[in-house]
Amino acid sequence: MLWGYMMGDNKVRFTASHVRRSQRSGHVTVNPHMPKAHQRYSNTTPANLIGRAQRIGGNVAILVERLMRDRPHPEQGYRAAMGK
Repeated sequence: MLWGYMMGDNKVRFTASHVRRSQRSGHVTVNPHMPKAHQRYSNTTPANLIGRAQRIGGNVAILVERLMRDRPHPEQGYRAAMGK
């Protein structure tokens, strides 16, 4: 557990606690700390979006797959794939 303290006005206040990762690198994203726009897509996966597109039609699934494949990070294609 990591603990955070903040000093101000000669007072020390507890600010946050987070579970510590066992891996040396990487990050842990705490959903409430993310911007609201990012929280909306936090549980979405490329496979999930492609599956939803496949139910509409094969060509839609191909389009969604390409929208995510052609970007540096698949998450950058989520809004376009959702039509937003």
